[in-house]
Amino acid sequence: MVGYLSVILFSGYTGKLIDRWNVKIILQTGLLLWIISGLGHMFWHIYPILYSVKVLMGLGGTLTFVSTEVIVKLL
Repeated sequence: MVGYLSVILFSGYTGKLIDRWNVKIILQTGLLLWIISGLGHMFWHIYPILYSVKVLMGLGGTLTFVSTEVIVKLL
């Protein structure tokens, strides 16, 4: 649920970030955050770290998803 909550919270800001910076930079940042949080799942047994990893994964996923949708619409 924490991951879905972060998607809802960060979806509105992603468009503003894409307008401010390049869509490719936001896409690469989202992929990097998603990879880092994927590696952070090694600490799944420590719940405070797991929640922060899930928020980070939601942020990375949101940045990646919205960026790819913008790229598809531009084509």
